[in-house]
Amino acid sequence: MVLKLAVSECMRTSLVTFKPDTPILEAMDKFIEYGISGGPVLNDKKEVIGVISESDALKAVLKMAYHEQEMAYVVKDFMTRDVDVIHEDDNLIDVASKFIYMGRRRFPVINDDQVLVGQVSRRDILEKVRAFRQQAPRKVS
Repeated sequence: MVLKLAVSECMRTSLVTFKPDTPILEAMDKFIEYGISGGPVLNDKKEVIGVISESDALKAVLKMAYHEQEMAYVVKDFMTRDVDVIHEDDNLIDVASKFIYMGRRRFPVINDDQVLVGQVSRRDILEKVRAFRQQAPRKVS
């Protein structure tokens, strides 16, 4: 039953990630190239230390416009540092509740070693519920 599924059963594992020293203009290029609105920022141990988003990148654009020149800004200058993560073994229903009450679109997923192993979005959960529903035997009346 879908109620007992873990996040690891529906998370995405192929992610675009960033390093703190990634130039902000390179991050913007990746947003456009991969059609994403942001991504996790990882340290050398693959631990999540932040998230960089389109909104963060726009702040960099405004700062460059104010100074009327292209600055050597990097992801760590604008990333959000207070990141909510979830564990790969967390229950999908608990995570769905977090999506609702925390207003997030996606969560980085970590393992016991605090290493990023994936990401789960609201849509990932909805797709898993749909797939489960399509596989479930239909009741005959």
